[in-house]
Amino acid sequence: MTALLPPSRLRPLPRTVAPLHRESKDSYIERLAMANRLFPDDLHDQLAGPRPFRTDRIPLPAALAQAAGQSLVRLLLALPDLASADFTALLPPACRDRLNPGWSLRPVCALCLAAKRVRHARHWTPPGTTLCLQHGRWTGAHGQQFAVTALPEVLRAQRRHYRLIRGHGWRDVARAMDDALRICGTWWDNRRFTQALDRRRAVLRDPAWAGHGQSLTVAACGYPEVVALAGLFLTPALRALPFTGRTGDYRRFVQEVRDRAAPGYWDDKIASNDPLTLWIEAERHHHTTATGAR
Repeated sequence: MTALLPPSRLRPLPRTVAPLHRESKDSYIERLAMANRLFPDDLHDQLAGPRPFRTDRIPLPAALAQAAGQSLVRLLLALPDLASADFTALLPPACRDRLNPGWSLRPVCALCLAAKRVRHARHWTPPGTTLCLQHGRWTGAHGQQFAVTALPEVLRAQRRHYRLIRGHGWRDVARAMDDALRICGTWWDNRRFTQALDRRRAVLRDPAWAGHGQSLTVAACGYPEVVALAGLFLTPALRALPFTGRTGDYRRFVQEVRDRAAPGYWDDKIASNDPLTLWIEAERHHHTTATGAR
């Protein structure tokens, strides 16, 4: 590949590339550079890098539109992280909220890309997005992808995850998911309550158990339990059950945990390393501290 651009910075590159929906600007620049046999970093520097001896420096959105042979508005609509406040004013009012808090950058589903004859791209995804529902493909944050169409409960968990976000907001759901994943992950590390996990891994023909975090499919196969446990933590009436002081309420909470994420779970107060017991104690301490501060 060559690092040279056409003589004029305003001249479109020989090969044009259509932007993808919600694609990141870096992903688009990389695809544009590769299509024209350029180094992506060199193209980015030419478009946006410092030019101390030039007084006619063009802002990145305008320069990219000219180099790509695309309309500026089309790029601004497609690439959420491209527009500055000045350029956002060019968009219709309904399209100006381009990149909402909590969105994350993930690889685009390989099957979605294949339909567009694109090999690799990254796009911005709404909070809670873990897979492509259209193709039933798990899209890991680091590029690992595999089909989960044989596991309908994983697809249902994605939809439930979205419903939780609509009902409680992405920040509260993210905290609940972190708590649920930490608890479930500790159980799985100790080979507890892995019946559903093992069954799903067998469906995916995943290799024999190698320990939590060592298999790309563990996150996908345990996703339904994590979402279900997060839903328990997000339901105020259920979350409060361990702290009422009533034995019946505590038993109901434990039963909810069994039904959602850990069949056969029982509260062993002697075991100091049980992750759910540690979570309850941390919550109790938090509530006690908050009440005392008042």
